[in-house]
Amino acid sequence: MKQLLRFCLLVVFWPLSIIVRLVFIVFNLRVSALRSNRVGHFAGNIDTYLAEKKHGINYTKKTIDLFYINQPISNKCLYGLWRRVLHISWFYRVLDCFNFLLPGYRKFRVSFINRERDIHGVTARTPAPVCLTAKQLRQGDELMKQYGLSSEEPLYLFSCRDSAFLRKTSNNDCSYHDYRDSNIENHKKAAEMMSANGFQVIRMGRHVHKKITYENENIFDYSSSSLASDFMDLYLTSRCSFYVGDSSGIVHLPALFRRPVAVLNVAAIEFATSWGSPFLVFIPKKLYDQEQEKFLSLREIYEAGLWQAQSSEEYEQKGVVAVENSTDEICAVVEEMYQRVNGNWLESEDDRLRQQKFWNCFKQYAGKKNHGVYKTQIGSKFLAQNIFLLEELD
Repeated sequence: MKQLLRFCLLVVFWPLSIIVRLVFIVFNLRVSALRSNRVGHFAGNIDTYLAEKKHGINYTKKTIDLFYINQPISNKCLYGLWRRVLHISWFYRVLDCFNFLLPGYRKFRVSFINRERDIHGVTARTPAPVCLTAKQLRQGDELMKQYGLSSEEPLYLFSCRDSAFLRKTSNNDCSYHDYRDSNIENHKKAAEMMSANGFQVIRMGRHVHKKITYENENIFDYSSSSLASDFMDLYLTSRCSFYVGDSSGIVHLPALFRRPVAVLNVAAIEFATSWGSPFLVFIPKKLYDQEQEKFLSLREIYEAGLWQAQSSEEYEQKGVVAVENSTDEICAVVEEMYQRVNGNWLESEDDRLRQQKFWNCFKQYAGKKNHGVYKTQIGSKFLAQNIFLLEELD
């Protein structure tokens, strides 16, 4: 049916389609929609594209790429930043429609714009593609003061994935993502530790099920406050000393501004951020097999078909529970990140050997389309305390 419709449209519009295609060829144009409905893709995909472009990957100096929006915009302030560095217009969607009617249209599409995974490791070698203006930074400082927050103290930001966000912002049933959720209370110990170290601590996010209950004036629940906005999401993540959060879209905002990031509660380990800076550290959820009454090693996760499982149903069918990171595990990662950011991290020889063993195993099972450069570290203390992950690898 789609092919028939395409043929009928071509019969009507073939002169315009040919003219558009010739324009594409003569001026070396490509066109594509931007995935704007999820902030992780809206930030991460374009960041990776621009970093690759700067290093001449999938791009030549003669190429002109055109973009358009055909989805809801997840962050309008970020959209404004992208308009500074990209050619974005509704009219380019019209050009794409005419291009689509002729054979070979894929050659004139920016297909890789929908990939946020930095398989070439170029973001670590590329400055942030956008930044807030001095006026915007002053505006953010003033808003902080209005809420009794200091813009002078270093910022520690954290978040956990919460199904309330998608239930609020999506018209689809997104319960299949629930295996990725975690409990915000598990961040309390780490938040209080960073507060004691002189940080202004802020819980990020939007539309959450549960407010934090920490009795500490230096810990602010931004996610449940009227301060939360598209602009402040960018202001705070651009200013933080480092960010610790679950595997969800918001972690790509601090990464966009090249702020150090640790990713927690990675359930489908295939999708660990392996390419390094600004993603310095990650720790996965542990997978517990209810029938065998044991946690699964990396090899067992792969053999169980759960290496890249992306729905709650897949885990339920296998009788496996994705166990979220504990209070102590999160605290250890935050402490490691704090030391790494300050240049005080010391890696022992045992730590180095465990890291090497982990990533050698990871490479055996990882999909090539998701990984190319391996520079991120799995949390050192987490790996030392969960050595069963490496069982049967000798």
